[in-house]
Parts: sequence; structure tokens; C-alpha cells
Amino acid sequence: REGTTLGTLAYMSPEQLQGKQLDKRTDVFSFGIILYEMLTGAPPFMRGDIAYHHCYSSPVSPGIAEALDAIVLRCLAKVPAERFQSVEELRRVLQQDARDEKTRLDKYRELLKIALLDKDLSDQERLILKLKRKSFGISDQEARRVEEEIGLDLASTICLEKKENEKIRR
Repeated sequence: REGTTLGTLAYMSPEQLQGKQLDKRTDVFSFGIILYEMLTGAPPFMRGDIAYHHCYSSPVSPGIAEALDAIVLRCLAKVPAERFQSVEELRRVLQQDARDEKTRLDKYRELLKIALLDKDLSDQERLILKLKRKSFGISDQEARRVEEEIGLDLASTICLEKKENEKIRR
């Protein structure tokens, strides 16, 4: 019915809440809310005036992986022109990101396999592997998964890494 707003408040786009013209980008926003919730366990806004937050507040980054966070936040842009223009465009970007991530993880996996040829990695070598991982843009969560798969624990370099960072600051 004209003049009636239908939907669940937690998933409504700013333009829907403001009674403006709706198009494909409205669905992209709603999908962004769902994706955010799937990744974090909760929608981006749960307290206070949800409608206000959807229209004016910026959500906190999900903190999963930089590229995926950027995709989710773009879906949740307040201005429709700043979102993906269709789910087809979003799908293409997600597929490309998945291919890029697989390439990065494969490179990291191969680097770890080479490192494992040396049975006793020094703390310096472990630190270099961690720095290389960061240069690949691999999150801590992704790295732990690959490291467990390969049978290598780089977590023991945390103390050394802190010492190295302190030396650099001096």
C-alpha cells in the first residue's frame, strides 16, 4: 500500500526509513546488515534509536579481514550512490576478493612450507615470516588457520616482536 513502510527495522536502509525512492541499492544495504551480522554475531546497531543509527551513524568495522570489512562497510554506506549499485556488482567484487585471498594464502602457505625445511627456525626467522604475512595482507585469524594446517606455530614470536618494535622506536 502506498505510504506504508514494510520491513524489519534492523534491516531497513536509510532511504527506506526516510520514505524515499527505493531501488536495488536498498537490497544491498539490507544484505550488508545480514552479512555484518553473520560475520560478527550481531547487527551493527543494537542499542538506542536504530532508525537514527541506520540514517546517521557509521557502523564499527567488523574486524574480520581488511578487504571483507571494506566490502561490508560499502554495503552499509548511508548514501545509495556510495554502495554497490547492484547485487551483481557486489557478487563480482566478492568473487574477486575470494580469488585474491586464495592467492595470498597460497603464497603464505608455500612460504611456510619452505620455512619448515629448516627444522629449527630462529626467533629472527619466525619474526620475518610474521612480517611477510603482514605484507601479504593476511589477518591473524587466517594466518593461524594456515599455520595450524602446515604445523607451524609463529605465536611464540610475540615477545621477540615486541622487543624488536621497542628497538625501532628508540
